[in-house]
Amino acid sequence: GAALRLRYTPVQVTHSTARRVETPLAGGAVAPGLFQEPEVAHDQVLVGTRAELAPYLSTAMQEQITESFVGIYPGDRDPRYVLLVISGRDEAEVTRAAMAFASLNFPFPEAPSMLVPALQLPTLPPYTAKWQVHANGRYPLHEFGVKTASFQGMYTGQVRFEVSVAPDSFVYEDSVVELKFHLAYGAGLRRDSVLNIWLNDIFMAAIPLDKAEGAVYRDYAVRLPARALQAGRNTFRFTPHMMPLLSGECIAVQDANLVLTVFDDTLLVLPNATHYARLPELALFARTGFPATIVPDGTDLAVQVAGEDSATLAAAWMLLGKLAQKVEMPLYHTTFSFQPPAQPKHRLVVGTLAHLDPQLLAAAPVRLGTVSQVPYPTLPPRLPEERSRTMVERWLRALGERFQVAAPAERRRPDLVQMLQQSALGPWTLAMMFATPSQAPQTTVLFVAAEPTSLWRGMQRGVEAAFWENLQGDVVLWGDTPASLAWQRAGTTYHLGDIGLTSRLEYYASHYPWFWSILTIVLLGLFAYLTRMLLRRFQRRHHGDLAVEEVLETPSV
Repeated sequence: GAALRLRYTPVQVTHSTARRVETPLAGGAVAPGLFQEPEVAHDQVLVGTRAELAPYLSTAMQEQITESFVGIYPGDRDPRYVLLVISGRDEAEVTRAAMAFASLNFPFPEAPSMLVPALQLPTLPPYTAKWQVHANGRYPLHEFGVKTASFQGMYTGQVRFEVSVAPDSFVYEDSVVELKFHLAYGAGLRRDSVLNIWLNDIFMAAIPLDKAEGAVYRDYAVRLPARALQAGRNTFRFTPHMMPLLSGECIAVQDANLVLTVFDDTLLVLPNATHYARLPELALFARTGFPATIVPDGTDLAVQVAGEDSATLAAAWMLLGKLAQKVEMPLYHTTFSFQPPAQPKHRLVVGTLAHLDPQLLAAAPVRLGTVSQVPYPTLPPRLPEERSRTMVERWLRALGERFQVAAPAERRRPDLVQMLQQSALGPWTLAMMFATPSQAPQTTVLFVAAEPTSLWRGMQRGVEAAFWENLQGDVVLWGDTPASLAWQRAGTTYHLGDIGLTSRLEYYASHYPWFWSILTIVLLGLFAYLTRMLLRRFQRRHHGDLAVEEVLETPSV
């Protein structure tokens, strides 16, 4: 809830057990028994049952907690900061109060506290994040909060809206996104007047406003390549630039006719697409939370905290807050535990090296331990046996390997130096993404450090934009500054999603250009072979032992 209210600002969390003061505050304090450090500038969240919080809260506050309770008050020592109280008579009521606070996204009630006797949480289907658009969809702009707007003058405003694209959307190479404009513009505009169309701050197209008499357009189609859409949030901008027909020295400039209206029934039309993605990819995770947030309420997500100390817990909460900001809604149904999930789910594991499961570490791209196996990238070697093969043989071998199912250890990249070394992580933080052992294609994203304090500090930095937006590959290591961040691809590639044969062929042709060349050569060879076989069969059936050349030279009667 706190992360959602901060929106794009990373939430910084410090976890600790509440401490009592020897001399309680007087004068109507909300929490007279709670030690509130005056020198620390931060808000405080007090969570627990009524009995657990009784030593800290005033008697009047305790009497209010008759159900799930949410209260927000100025700090007793420093009113510039708030004290948030989440409580109830038992653990179930405390959980309900926390869920209620996370759900408050509308200005009601205007009161410092509330009781929550009941709470019904929605169960959302996959791919229903905020402003989510879907394959073959037709969306008028008013569904994205756009209102009909008129612009007057040479340099006026813009139409701006956001849409969210499924992180694993796969579209055909020639697919297009259509914008079907409903717009009108005035007469007497100069011929170089335009309406520019931007996508994610990249210029994509323009509509010329070049008719001297003005015009009204309905379903004016502008086609953009579908691949210009990014996974997750995308921002469209329409910026008009209108110039008067007559201008110059000693000429009165008429700008009342420089008018453009974009109507809110302008359509955004999406092409056909399937759900298929190549993993691991931390850039996709950082941008959208994929694959843990396919269901945006956290149904498919489990957070495993490897360590019960305050620093590790705070690191896990910071990570979960960052994901909530990415999907822009509370992750109601996320499992938060110190143990692996009982059901197969995508997993976020946060902890120190000493508390991690050895079986989990063995599946990671960097195998940490007393003796670690660490990959170091190098140039792809050209193997001697490859030089002795013909080009066709190498293509056929590559095609066979693409569809070969092998153990993950056998499919590790051959262009890496795998080194066994005895060394420590030091103050650095390491993030890795890989298929969960024995639960593929479930995915594990692991954040690990040597010590709890290093993990907490690393996560504080990691959720900042300068670090978070640079996560990529499947292994990322960072220290104190953004310049220290380093990444590589060292693990096994796998795919998430289910597509038909046609889409699968299109996918491989798109991501592996050599695949289409190999397939074309194989199909042409097969066609030539079948043609030859059919000609020979026709020869034997109708002309006996005559050669094919003789058959072709024999005149027909």
